[in-house]
Amino acid sequence: VLQDYEILDKTGAWICDNASSNNTALEELGRQLKTETRFWRIKCAGHIFNLIAGDLFYGLDYEMFDVSIKE
Repeated sequence: VLQDYEILDKTGAWICDNASSNNTALEELGRQLKTETRFWRIKCAGHIFNLIAGDLFYGLDYEMFDVSIKE
């Protein structure tokens, strides 16, 4: 799709959340397109801040975080 729409050469970075599966997906995409060195992954700052805030407010008790969201 990236090649079909001629946007591969215009791509310099990919913004993703912190899921390790995103690393795997981008590595595979780079291998298939033979442009592995062009792929830079930027972790989403909003997701990182959300994780930090959850740790600050709830520590390692993530169940309390889920309970307070549902309320």
